[in-house]
Amino acid sequence: MSRLRTCRGRRRSPAASWGSTPSSARSAAEAWASSSRRSTRRWPQAIRTDEERFLREAKLSAGLPSHPNVVGVYEAGILDGNRYLAMEFIDGVPMFEWWKDKSIRLRTQVTVLRDAALGAHHAHQHGVIHRDLKPENILIDRAGQPHITDFGLAKDMRQNPKDALTGVGMVVGSPHYMSPEQVRGLRVDRRADVYSLGVILYEMFTGRRPFDGGSPEEIMLKALKSSAPSPSSIMRSQMNPVLHRSLENVCLKAIAKDPKERYVTAKALADDLGRWLQGEEVQADLPLQRKRRRRSLLATAATAGLLLLVGLGYAVLVPSALERELKEASELVLLKQDYAARAAYERILARWPGQKDALAAREELRRRQIAQRLLEGESLLEQGRPSEAFDAFTRALMEDPRELRALDGRDEAKRRMISSGGSEGKADPKRP
Repeated sequence: MSRLRTCRGRRRSPAASWGSTPSSARSAAEAWASSSRRSTRRWPQAIRTDEERFLREAKLSAGLPSHPNVVGVYEAGILDGNRYLAMEFIDGVPMFEWWKDKSIRLRTQVTVLRDAALGAHHAHQHGVIHRDLKPENILIDRAGQPHITDFGLAKDMRQNPKDALTGVGMVVGSPHYMSPEQVRGLRVDRRADVYSLGVILYEMFTGRRPFDGGSPEEIMLKALKSSAPSPSSIMRSQMNPVLHRSLENVCLKAIAKDPKERYVTAKALADDLGRWLQGEEVQADLPLQRKRRRRSLLATAATAGLLLLVGLGYAVLVPSALERELKEASELVLLKQDYAARAAYERILARWPGQKDALAAREELRRRQIAQRLLEGESLLEQGRPSEAFDAFTRALMEDPRELRALDGRDEAKRRMISSGGSEGKADPKRP
């Protein structure tokens, strides 16, 4: 099958300098043939089916309205006996090459994946399931914006199943990123793409994919039968509970084996990633099976610990002072005692200046508290309590004097205090 690729880092066609209109794209189109893994001998019926699938799927992606996170397809057809796609030019590289740059932080990667999820949601809204989302099919441009490409396995949700060229029982996709229902050859919906996005998040998070194996069959069998290790069990000491526990829950929810336990839409996944980026509480909870397994493991560990103490008496491992204080601070975070946790991290930094885990946790808590105060101030304004709202916005500005929402909110609270008269109107505070 011939396709025109338009991304740096992949093989580029001579049409890389296409114009932005379908007519100019067609006039510049120059198809090139890709090698086939199958035998070069093709039966006429197989050729016709392959050609029909190419044209149908190409037109499907070309029919998608424009979106900043989806590569636009201007036109598809056959030119001089070769099939071609005239696509939007993206000056970038595939995601799997982009994240090799070790200077790219996890927060930046999550931001990119959130935007890619919005692109997938856009396709879903117009009846298209990608079915092959993976780092190779997401291009990152020079501005760090993602663009979903290669809708070669896309499925039209609006199509009559009798007319589909990939029906029930046909396994399509890339083994590492295929949802269990894809592996089984069942009908899929948008939650199959949510699963693939979750696998990409897992890979960003841990540096590895949930399931690996020596063959595609082994990988797919693991996806069906095994549970993915939690990111915390892989990362161990590198995982900061403040920064990463909620992101781990987002990841595990997205790759739940049961589609009913995943995010209903890619936008719901994007929204939770956005909450994590803003330091807000995510809405993800652990899949039911994993909750049960975690409770069982905790009970087993508690029993084993008790037997160990009985058998050894006082033989226990005593952690270092730093590890002990970090653990105590992280427990306060898990109990949602943010102010006490922040004070604990301040004490750690007083004893161990520059300690990376404590610095990162303190910053995340600071961002979370700013977000809480902004929400509090906005809620108080809605309740007609501008004086209290003014105090809430001022506390947020004490943490970050450049926070625009707090500046605007405090100005609005001040205006309402003055217009309402009375004691509130006498306040004349200055910005920090």
